[in-house]
Amino acid sequence: MLDRLNQPGLFGITNSNRDFTKKEAWGKNQFNNAFPIALACFMFSQQIKPVYIRLDNRIITHSYIDVEQIFQINPLDQKAFFAFEHSYHPYAELIIGKTPAIDVVISNLQHSQIITAFEIKLTAIPDNTTATLPDHLQGCEIVIRPDTIVYLALSIAKIFQQNPVVLLDILEPTCSKIVDWEDTRIIQSSIPLFCELLYILFERYQHAQIPILLQPIWKTQGKLSILHEQCLDLFVWSNFALTKVFLDSSIKPSEKSITRPERTTVWLIKMLYDFAQHGKIDYKRTLDRITFNLKNDKAFAASGMITRKYMSSPELHNPRIRRDWIKQIIINGGQHYLSPERRLDSAIVSTPGLFEDAP
Repeated sequence: MLDRLNQPGLFGITNSNRDFTKKEAWGKNQFNNAFPIALACFMFSQQIKPVYIRLDNRIITHSYIDVEQIFQINPLDQKAFFAFEHSYHPYAELIIGKTPAIDVVISNLQHSQIITAFEIKLTAIPDNTTATLPDHLQGCEIVIRPDTIVYLALSIAKIFQQNPVVLLDILEPTCSKIVDWEDTRIIQSSIPLFCELLYILFERYQHAQIPILLQPIWKTQGKLSILHEQCLDLFVWSNFALTKVFLDSSIKPSEKSITRPERTTVWLIKMLYDFAQHGKIDYKRTLDRITFNLKNDKAFAASGMITRKYMSSPELHNPRIRRDWIKQIIINGGQHYLSPERRLDSAIVSTPGLFEDAP
């Protein structure tokens, strides 16, 4: 492993499409999805299970889930391969065009088998909206990109791949009445119905929800760029639970223009309805045409004031990974390759004495 070779690296990431012995693998975008995988590997080595956020009968629930269960392979196994910002090919048959890249795709080298894939959102706590509040009221902002919604739709469509007529039976009574999916007035009045359709779908198939998003949190001392003594933890969202975040903001539509969460609800319903009808999702057409005069730079964002109600837990208030353990996650001088362009990079570089005992 990289540790034994005394080369810079990240814990547990032995096989990857990135070379962490080189500085270019530690850029501002690369670090944000690679470090969370190393954190998951480290937590596995310490027998610390991430928090799994699920949706059960329309209610968010928390449990613990082993990293090996999430990754579907022992993360420290020499056969585990991590491909960052890569397409997840098992969904290719469900889509028109090229499958968009996702933050990490995990494979088994022994069988040349792609196993699973995840979006990753590395988030800071507290965010600006909760920084002055006590620990138990703090939260972190999460920003979701449109491609995440594509993968959300694909993960749900996969449930019905062998029998799409079942999905069509749920969606068609409402969706068949939509003459123009780009007409703001028609769509706006239909959004509560779309929300209800998705909840019905989730209630019937809640056993089929799967992990889709890894959300590591890193905690600072208030607004300072200095890591808290207990600073890291990992939350894992199921596809159904993540959907609830924007459904809760859509169930009572705005009386003015359509908001980003509402548009995201429309995107998801439209992609699922297309799949139910045709067996394929033309995501580019959906994202490009159904805009409602909103930019496509993000699907939606939720501040800490919103996310805390879904994530509230002992792990959110008091993360389990201590800051002095970071030198076991970033190994063999890897910290020297960090450029403080992003907040976590800056916090790691700025926290006094963090790597004093590191080789």
